[in-house]
Amino acid sequence: MRVRGSKTLACGGLFVLSLGSGCASAPPPRPAAPAVAQLGGPIDVAAIDDQNFAQKAYQLLLDGETSRERVGTLVGVVRHQLKRANARFEKGSSGAGLRALLGAFLLVRTGEHRRELLEHGDGALAAGAAEVARLGQEGYSIALYSMLATELPAGAA
Repeated sequence: MRVRGSKTLACGGLFVLSLGSGCASAPPPRPAAPAVAQLGGPIDVAAIDDQNFAQKAYQLLLDGETSRERVGTLVGVVRHQLKRANARFEKGSSGAGLRALLGAFLLVRTGEHRRELLEHGDGALAAGAAEVARLGQEGYSIALYSMLATELPAGAA
């Protein structure tokens, strides 16, 4: 009886281990895209409004190549989303404003951050930073306040 129980336990253990090994494989890494900073020069910012926002945001999600066109579209979409976030904060919908603000940054991939993304976004950044600080999300708070500091005019030292 003791032998049968240990065989069952051993078979069960092997079964559990075999399940984990199939799920642990990771996809191969994608080759790194050239950094946006390497593009150099000014970017033609795409004109984004409520009518073309969804289409352009979807285009960004599908487009895997780093190009001047993509960066121009990204800057336009992020700026528009920051305006939308600010409008939600101003109406007192801090949850919707925060979701809109963080959603804007989910479109930005590694190496794509440019200062132009945040132009005229200081209202949304300030309200978002205050909201995440209120919620105790220290990491988000530091990140948003750091971005906000780059957008504010230099004050008295």
